[in-house]
Amino acid sequence: MAKKKKSSKDTENGSAWFNSGTGKFTNPDYEAWAQARLIEQRGAGDGLAGFPPADQGTMDRTHIEIMGYISEIATECRREVSHYLADLMGSINSVHDQTGLNILKGRAKGIADNAEGAYQNLVAQSTAELKPMLDAYRKQEAGLAAFQRSNDIGLREADYSKSQEAWLWIAAIFVVECLVNAFVLQDVVPAGTAGALSMTLVITAVNVFFGALFIGEGWRGKNSIHRNAKVLGYVQVVFFSLLLIAFNVLVGHGRDAMQRLEAELRSGGTIEAFTSVGINAWQRFLLDPFGFESFTAPLLVVAGFLSFAVASWKGYERDDAYPGYGRISRRTKRAETDYLDQREERMEDLKKLHDDAQKNLDELVNAALFKREEYDELCERGRVAIKGLMTYMHDLEWDLRRLAAIYRDANIMARDGKPTPEYFSENLTLDTDLLGPPEFLPPERPTVDILANAVEEQKSSLQKLYNQLLSETFPKK
Repeated sequence: MAKKKKSSKDTENGSAWFNSGTGKFTNPDYEAWAQARLIEQRGAGDGLAGFPPADQGTMDRTHIEIMGYISEIATECRREVSHYLADLMGSINSVHDQTGLNILKGRAKGIADNAEGAYQNLVAQSTAELKPMLDAYRKQEAGLAAFQRSNDIGLREADYSKSQEAWLWIAAIFVVECLVNAFVLQDVVPAGTAGALSMTLVITAVNVFFGALFIGEGWRGKNSIHRNAKVLGYVQVVFFSLLLIAFNVLVGHGRDAMQRLEAELRSGGTIEAFTSVGINAWQRFLLDPFGFESFTAPLLVVAGFLSFAVASWKGYERDDAYPGYGRISRRTKRAETDYLDQREERMEDLKKLHDDAQKNLDELVNAALFKREEYDELCERGRVAIKGLMTYMHDLEWDLRRLAAIYRDANIMARDGKPTPEYFSENLTLDTDLLGPPEFLPPERPTVDILANAVEEQKSSLQKLYNQLLSETFPKK
């Protein structure tokens, strides 16, 4: 043990011999003390005077002074170590109380009880939100299954993978026909290109809308296993195709009529003028449907035919080939997605509650383990201090004997062979009360295993409840 010497002045001033912060001891500088007290000179002087007498059986005053000096240091150091150990015991008892099993087991149960309550509250809230969505999903799924059975589709999923592409085509067709029609009509419409564009929006919308939605849907009717649906599909295709053909032919005659009445239209564009265009176009349509007067009128008709034909084709491709299957499949998918998304959010909420509870229980055990480590460290510091004190007392006895030897050797040499007291040959010793170890009896080492087992039981119980609530509250369907 590293030690440093201390002067006699330090002892007189009552400086500490034990540093509680470092656990180090400070040895006295007995040689400086002997010099200050003239111990060697006293021994020589007493020896020349034949003091103490050879027949003296008790220690002389110098021996008593030496003994008092070392005993005072030993007593003071022992008192300092005892105070240090008392402080350690206070800390140890405090740590031991904080790791009390009953207290910590109660905390573990409280954490588990609070978690169970939070689980149940969240489940009640989740059930209120999810049950209507789950019922809607199951209803849609049951309807889809019934549709599959009644139409002999089997379990194949609806195929509307080309839907996005088809809608892009339809949008492109709409734009192209608008531009073509505006170009063809601009020289006969009073407002020029702007007027032609506004007029052609209506024409294009009719072609694209009826072609994509009605003719395309009618085409799917041919795939139905039901005769009535198949016949209805054919009728729908024929009817709307003839309707759009007639509409585009009438538009072509309208273009010729506007060209004939261009002057009247440009002069005022009155309601009567546009009425005349309509009547004229209708008459020409009835008399000679395909007898157009201008070269551009047939271009307008052909553009309309192509527009509704392509729109009808892409309208057919935008959904599953079997009529109605894509629509009911999408409704089921939306109901499923809505439910599963909300279910996932609620499951995450429950998982967070569960993870927090498990974490809090683990932290309880970790805190107890930390306190036990602190207990072990405090106890070890006490044992090290006691061991150091015992070594220090042994060293003080050697200092005591060295001081006595300084006096005795000088005394014996000064006597020049004359007899000395018998006690000169005896070793000086410290009082047995100073040499024994101070009292240090820490309480029994905290047992964390019992707490850890209790916590594992709570965690297991929570896990079981968590799994049960997951399966009962959040079914996939």
